[in-house]
Amino acid sequence: ACDSLSDLNEDPNAATDVPASIALPALLSSFSYEVVANDPARIPVHWVQQLPYTVVADDGPDAYDVREDEVNNLWEFWAYPDVLENARILTEEAEADTNHAYAGIAQIIRAFQWGILTDLFGSIPLSEALDPENTKPAYDPQEEVYAEIFRLLDEAIVDFNTPNPPR
Repeated sequence: ACDSLSDLNEDPNAATDVPASIALPALLSSFSYEVVANDPARIPVHWVQQLPYTVVADDGPDAYDVREDEVNNLWEFWAYPDVLENARILTEEAEADTNHAYAGIAQIIRAFQWGILTDLFGSIPLSEALDPENTKPAYDPQEEVYAEIFRLLDEAIVDFNTPNPPR
């Protein structure tokens, strides 16, 4: 029989360390689809009739019918746990690897995401966000969110002006 059964629950196909060259396209895909092109953009432009909805919508946000399970999609699935967390991880890994271009791109995505959230909601969790132990993070005022956005953009500029070492 087997010497040890402890490795039975390990998935050999589940990556534990994703290289930046794979993490960045995944992050850009998630951000562009889930945040820039999905509910935060689509629903408001239909509601204010900036864009027409050319198909008769029977239910859902396009028919001005928002269900309880839909209002948290941006918060619960996309903005924080997907885009912001993955951008934070990519920033840290790129900085550790002195990959300044990837770090700069990840910082811009983070700044863009914070900007979308604060433009939509005003005060948002920022300073206490992304801590899985904190289930009720404090909301930071919009002024502090914008200060963080500008800080991230300034760091991105520095990163873009710093050449990557030869590999």
